[in-house]
Amino acid sequence: MAEMACAVCGERFEEDDLLFSDKGRICEHCEMDLKEQSTLNRGVWFTVINGPITALAGSVMACVPVVGPFLMLVMGAIALWRGTVALQVAWYGRHDAALESGQKAALWLGGLVTCIWAVGLVMGGGVGAVITLWMSLHG
Repeated sequence: MAEMACAVCGERFEEDDLLFSDKGRICEHCEMDLKEQSTLNRGVWFTVINGPITALAGSVMACVPVVGPFLMLVMGAIALWRGTVALQVAWYGRHDAALESGQKAALWLGGLVTCIWAVGLVMGGGVGAVITLWMSLHG
């Protein structure tokens, strides 16, 4: 059989041992590396967008009558937790070569924006919940 070089690492393998991919014919080791990097990328971007989407949902909850402030408080707390997770990933991954600089910046920015937004939701939801309880008991 003829030997071919892996399109990623350049090592030579039997033609039957190479796999087809978007990068060309690659070896099994390189395929595993590409899959791991792809999984890491999906996880990082999910962590980046997860907090702001939760905070946005909490902001929309302010429009719900009666239970809106309570839902806003809960969603704000969840968003705060998710924002701190993004900041933790950014902090512990700051020296990780697997994370690209754009991913690190997105984690820092997304985490900070989410935490600030979530603190506002928690404060607004807490005040709104107290006012709603006060009005329901004394109104």
